[in-house]
Amino acid sequence: MGMCWSSTAPSANARAGAKGQASRGAQRDRLERAEKTGALAMAGAQLREIPASVFAIERLRTIDVSNNKLSSIGAGLVQLVNLKSLNLSQNKLVSLPNGIDALVNLQTLKLKSNLLESLPNSLPSSLKTVNLSQNKLKEVPTCLQSLNALVDLGLSQNAITTVPGWLGSLAKLSSLDLSHNTIDTIDEGLGASRSLKILLLAHNKLVDIPSAVLLAPSLAHMRIEGNGVTKEHLVANPGWEAFDKRRQDLVSKQVASGMTDTDRSICGLD
Repeated sequence: MGMCWSSTAPSANARAGAKGQASRGAQRDRLERAEKTGALAMAGAQLREIPASVFAIERLRTIDVSNNKLSSIGAGLVQLVNLKSLNLSQNKLVSLPNGIDALVNLQTLKLKSNLLESLPNSLPSSLKTVNLSQNKLKEVPTCLQSLNALVDLGLSQNAITTVPGWLGSLAKLSSLDLSHNTIDTIDEGLGASRSLKILLLAHNKLVDIPSAVLLAPSLAHMRIEGNGVTKEHLVANPGWEAFDKRRQDLVSKQVASGMTDTDRSICGLD
């Protein structure tokens, strides 16, 4: 006589169902917390789209949906006019919604490690920090030209070939990272900046740095290793002496303040 065996182990379908239910429960908890706190934290939640209910939380001030599987952002995003920080890094975005400039209080926009080749014609003029590193941009997006509050701009690891002069007209731009691109030309207009303090250009295709850039009055830290510029060529530049004084003054201040990781190199060329 055959014997009938019973098992108490859950089936694969049952385990998958339980996992999905737990995931939905966690998502509900995060949404409820966002309604109470104004901060949505859903990084690494395996999202393929932002839940529509998010766009109804009018008091949202912070959204972190980094490290997901988002390929697009719903148009409802532009309704969140109280938003101050938006982290969309490490997704699969190929575009941003038109009308994003309606987010008039947005100060921080993080888009690192996506698939962006371009941006909308207009971004919120309130932006202070924009990170577009590790995308597919072939030029510095012209929509950044109107961001007069912009302080920190990250554009490393794209496919940019030229640094436009209009970046020098951004009144508050302090830090500009263009490392690991294919840049072979820097417009001298960048040297018109009176606010730029940090300029990162390592690993590009430059053979010269315009003296006008070295003479930018606030520039005190620069990295240019991995280009065709040698230390000997750099120190022979007519703008080197003025830049080097600011560089050494910065190093002295950092050492005096107790910093232990001060960059003492000649723009990374030592």
